[in-house]
Amino acid sequence: MKKFPLAIGALTIIILIGGIYLFSRNSSEGAYKKPETPEYFWSETCPHCKNVADFIETWEGKDKFQMNKIEVNSSNENSIRFYQAGSFCKIPRNNLGVPLLVNTDGKCLQGDEPIIQFLQELDL
Repeated sequence: MKKFPLAIGALTIIILIGGIYLFSRNSSEGAYKKPETPEYFWSETCPHCKNVADFIETWEGKDKFQMNKIEVNSSNENSIRFYQAGSFCKIPRNNLGVPLLVNTDGKCLQGDEPIIQFLQELDL
């Protein structure tokens, strides 16, 4: 009977250590880092995203500026990446929306006008 509290204590410590290990592993794996190539988050149903797309079609620099275009509604993985990018950009979730551009220097631009202005000002 005296060994029962000792066994419970040991089991509790093992569970706590395991939980801490799993939690720290998951939080570091899901962390969003500055992208090596700019990431542009957009949606098929977003009128502001269409404005950016229309601009890019006629933009002289479209072949010189490479970016990963991520449609946020096409997969759960893309949605999660979008929310991670929003957290990286320090945009509260209730203010997070598309279009969103995260540049290689970590600069975040949200909305069609800031993104279009940024692209126009690039020296390509």
